[in-house]
Amino acid sequence: MNWSDVIRRSIEETVPRYEFEEVVRRVEEDLRDVPELPPGTASRWIRVDRESH
Repeated sequence: MNWSDVIRRSIEETVPRYEFEEVVRRVEEDLRDVPELPPGTASRWIRVDRESH
């Protein structure tokens, strides 16, 4: 068994997962202080944008 290949593949699979988890953690942390929008806000914004063209 080629252990260096096994270790390399393991690292290549593991590092992106941890990087992704770190990004998700940061986004969740940033969004914690953002107030929730009332229901229908996004739909209203999209409608207004479409009608402006």
